[in-house]
Amino acid sequence: MTRSGAIVALLLSLSLGFGCFKSSTSQGSSDSSSDSSGSFSDSSKSSSGDQQTSFLRDVRAYAARFAGDGGDQVETLERDLGELARGHGILDWEGDDGTWRALGDGFAQAGVGDEQFAALADALAAHDARKRSLLYHGYAAQRVQ
Repeated sequence: MTRSGAIVALLLSLSLGFGCFKSSTSQGSSDSSSDSSGSFSDSSKSSSGDQQTSFLRDVRAYAARFAGDGGDQVETLERDLGELARGHGILDWEGDDGTWRALGDGFAQAGVGDEQFAALADALAAHDARKRSLLYHGYAAQRVQ
């Protein structure tokens, strides 16, 4: 198993252990793997908020592990984030501001220096000023603490 595969497997097993679920309220989603246990209300805003909170926590942890391992394969990071998002029922992780701040947080938690962070930010969001700003916001906020 590759390092990134092991990380994804670990994160998915952790998310299952935290009781994460896949919401059936996603627009146009007919994924048969969605949770049918009935323990969560599809229309519950708190469930959606819990789902988002859990996803962002896992994004921070993944980003910290990725950067801490010297990660420089942005394609791997993006693929793994997509899998992580699907596991949490998140359809548009790339369009979510919280995801980008959580990535910055995670990189800072890993102790990434300014130079490595700048390289990661360039690779992840080189042509998107909003995403770059969110990455830097998350990174700076975590470094101040």
